[in-house]
Amino acid sequence: MATLHFYALRVRDLLVDASGSRLRYILVAWPIAIVPEVLLFPLLLWVHAEVPAPYIEDPKVALARWLFGAVIVAPPIETSLMLLVYYLLHFIVGRGRVLRVLLVAVLAASAHISLGGWLHAIVVFWPFLVMSIALAAWEKRKVRDAFIVVTAIHALDNGTFGAILFAAFLATPAPAASPLSGSTQTDLPDGSSCASSFQCAGTYACFGSPPTCRQPFAEGHACSFNKECAGIMQCTAGRCAAP
Repeated sequence: MATLHFYALRVRDLLVDASGSRLRYILVAWPIAIVPEVLLFPLLLWVHAEVPAPYIEDPKVALARWLFGAVIVAPPIETSLMLLVYYLLHFIVGRGRVLRVLLVAVLAASAHISLGGWLHAIVVFWPFLVMSIALAAWEKRKVRDAFIVVTAIHALDNGTFGAILFAAFLATPAPAASPLSGSTQTDLPDGSSCASSFQCAGTYACFGSPPTCRQPFAEGHACSFNKECAGIMQCTAGRCAAP
């Protein structure tokens, strides 16, 4: 317990110190943010045991979409919103930085519930807490510095996590090829191994661990991702529901 307390204080000291260069801070805060998130992610998979396979045929398209959306577009937008909320909280809860940091992290993590329910929000809370601390530490120095540092940490966090998932996808064995055409099989029945929903017959979708063709969940069923839900329903607060 004493050792854990020592390391917790050490991490806090590293994150609140904005006296050095931005690059040095980013390279320190990035692993602090990503390591616990990666360690917690298997818990998310174990509890839900329903992880959708990628819904595209070309892995290069998957990487391009991830880089553009999660690494290039989302970090600056979300950092701007975090800064806005941080300043607005000054008028609601006062000047206390600790409370504002915690509230920004909670709100940012809660905004990700639609991506995978409350467990997803719990997993991403830690990196958002690290980013919120960084925001508060660098905002005292200069708002521009706070924006650059937090955006960079966020982009590196998303990029690292995306690379891990992408590597896992590439390591997944490819589905069997058709003996007639030599191409990847399509119209696969329920329970067949798959790499994409395009391969599944009828209304079946490709998800689960391992990825197999399954019937999408009905309204009210527990879920982790939108693609597990039938039709246009979305996974909201861990349950399939109409948008």
